Amino acid sequence: MYPNGYDKMRINLAAQMFSNSVAVGVFTYVSFGHLPISAIGTAETVQLIDRVFDSFNGRVMPSEETAGNPYRVALCDSSPHRQFWQEFAHWLDNVSFRNLKTRKVRKNLHFQKAWKNAMTSMMMLYQDL
Repeated sequence: MYPNGYDKMRINLAAQMFSNSVAVGVFTYVSFGHLPISAIGTAETVQLIDRVFDSFNGRVMPSEETAGNPYRVALCDSSPHRQFWQEFAHWLDNVSFRNLKTRKVRKNLHFQKAWKNAMTSMMMLYQDL
């Protein structure tokens, strides 16, 4: 997928691409031999990003109904957000990306710093409230 300038800014396209459904689809294709085993890393990354989106979009307090996805709840003392965001920040510090066209590997992309700033801001706001 190579979006144009405007489409690059549409978060709903990213949310669709980095969804749990896509991750499950990749896992399924790998299990049937339609994709190489190396695609599991892609599926795991897609699942991770899906959880990050969920962790920022939670609107309800944790309950039995939300137990299936603990990241899709509001930030509170009992939610896993803070621990998850610390783990995600560590992942961001250690991940690198390869441009498929140029084959160049880059480690520090703008979105990595932006996500870390967003997570830090959310934790600081939560502490102040």
